[in-house]
Amino acid sequence: MIIKNLPGIIMRHQIFILLISFLLINCNSESKEKVVHEQTFDSIKDDSEIGRKTSQNEEINPKTQYLKSFLLEPINLIEFKNKYGPSNSGGCCSGIPIKWLYKPEKEGFYYQYMLFRQLKGMRYVNGKIMGEGELFKNFKIYVYHFGENRDFDFYNNDEELIGFSCAGIHEALGQANIVGKSLEEIEELFGNEYIEFDSLKIYYLENRVLSLKLKSSKVEWFKYFNHSSKLEEDKIPEHLIKF
Repeated sequence: MIIKNLPGIIMRHQIFILLISFLLINCNSESKEKVVHEQTFDSIKDDSEIGRKTSQNEEINPKTQYLKSFLLEPINLIEFKNKYGPSNSGGCCSGIPIKWLYKPEKEGFYYQYMLFRQLKGMRYVNGKIMGEGELFKNFKIYVYHFGENRDFDFYNNDEELIGFSCAGIHEALGQANIVGKSLEEIEELFGNEYIEFDSLKIYYLENRVLSLKLKSSKVEWFKYFNHSSKLEEDKIPEHLIKF
């Protein structure tokens, strides 16, 4: 038996196979696009969920946020100096090994301010007003001043706060006016995650440290420092222990 027009039949068969193949490829592509779209949508949902959890955590832990903010800038150095300066000043820092202090890369030197005379009225926890000599001893600000020592000018604000120590109460300190506060008040502000060392409560975040000395359950004095390295809980440096 002889099949007529055999080449035409073969060609039509090949075209049919090509059409079927094209349809299969197109369907597969649409399926992949759908999967990618679903994965992308799921990813967006996951990211959104993480965002909500982060937001919730921040709402749950306002004390941690406040502590972080405080340790980054317990006082506004420029505003404080402009409002309550000038003061006595001099080389830094007696009783504090320089190796402990944060040192910026820019050239400069450590310096300290003490005896801000406009802080007259600073008082102890027991209410006694400090005299000049007591004020000189009980409130000091430590800075890293950029430039050369011979060019120092009190009102030159090209410097960075490194730390300060305070054993008095004065409204000029703003959020750092924490001497005299009870332990309950301190925990309400900063939380209760701190190192206990004798009568000290020590808060820290990376290199920044707040050491509070308590007496009769009230803050007698505190010290704040930006250290050169992270605080090790089993190696509390002496300058955080003694005033």
